[in-house]
Amino acid sequence: MRFFVRRLLQLIPVLLIVSFLTFLLLNLLPGGTKQIAVTVCPGCTNEEIAQVEKDLELDESIPVRYVNWLSDALQGDLGRSYINEVDVTQLLSERLPISLQLMLYAQIISLVIAIPLGVLAAYRANTRLDRTLSTSAFGLLSLPNFILGVLLVYFFAL
Repeated sequence: MRFFVRRLLQLIPVLLIVSFLTFLLLNLLPGGTKQIAVTVCPGCTNEEIAQVEKDLELDESIPVRYVNWLSDALQGDLGRSYINEVDVTQLLSERLPISLQLMLYAQIISLVIAIPLGVLAAYRANTRLDRTLSTSAFGLLSLPNFILGVLLVYFFAL
């Protein structure tokens, strides 16, 4: 139990650092805050864009915006999607069950395939079959997910 608590306490600074670096990188993208405001309010005047920047707190410094975002996120307010005109929490609650279902199916399929192949490779250790299965497994693990997804769609879509 002590190990679990210690790991959990180590997770907190890691999450803070990763979330801050992600927030920082998103704010350092080309186009800056003016581009975000123009995206939210296309065809607006400069005064309307300035108002959108103020509403989105884009006129604040990055550390202040991060602290504001973090305090809102810890309270369950993840903001509002300006594209869908809906709260982000509502979007997540609609899409999370489907994502979990897909994750469960993918895990079951991968275990149904991986366990028998792993047992076969262990049974035939140091043979050509073992080397082929191991090489194939490492090759598939090294493929990026977006490429693997396109390949699976190509081979299995009708």
